Amino acid sequence: MMRGLPLLLGQLQANPIQMRTIPFLAGSILLTISFAAPAATIVYYQSSAGGNGTTGAIASDYHDDLNDPTTFGPAAGSGVNRDTGVSFSGFGTSINPLQYAGFKISALPDHELHLTQLVFGTLASSGGVRPVTSYSFGYRIDLNNDGSYSGAGEEWVMGKLYTPVDSDFSLGNPFKTWDLNIVTTGEVEFGLFASAPQANGRVVGTEISVLGDINAVPEPSAALLGALGGLALLRRRR
Repeated sequence: MMRGLPLLLGQLQANPIQMRTIPFLAGSILLTISFAAPAATIVYYQSSAGGNGTTGAIASDYHDDLNDPTTFGPAAGSGVNRDTGVSFSGFGTSINPLQYAGFKISALPDHELHLTQLVFGTLASSGGVRPVTSYSFGYRIDLNNDGSYSGAGEEWVMGKLYTPVDSDFSLGNPFKTWDLNIVTTGEVEFGLFASAPQANGRVVGTEISVLGDINAVPEPSAALLGALGGLALLRRRR
């Protein structure tokens, strides 16, 4: 390694163009490192106290560049009811894509969602008079932002299906994480699905968080100017 260093320096001195590119590359590397940041909480739901019909599970701690997210609750016409904050009943005997409780999030105009994780408290109610036999989260993306979720690529993407054979199925177990890689300027809907041995199964949860970041999307004209500037700089170097 040391024997090759004088040779490398001699080559750089013989080629002044290479000498000038070294600080530029080093600066680029430092810039990339300094702006790297861990995923932050985008939206956070927590059960609130109250009786039947409470409006609990309202979003909080959300990102500045996020539209106000919807309350975590039953989808319209899904047949699912809210019992308390993050407690829902009315699930049938099989997973039904039309029967769910969920919430929607989207970035402000000219911004892009990058969602990396869904973290949730244990949600199974495996005892009592309304146990469930399975549950799962899913998400779908409204790519066109038209509210229909009916286009190509806008179907539900389902996560792990939890059943009683899983050690973390029942209440009292640690939080579970679903790793995501969602990058979109559209709206994202998350849904909680479940099945029960008899109709009217109940799912109970605690906190639910979505992690990631939100980035500004440059105007097309600004991106074009940046590309033209880069080409001009390359031409000058030649």
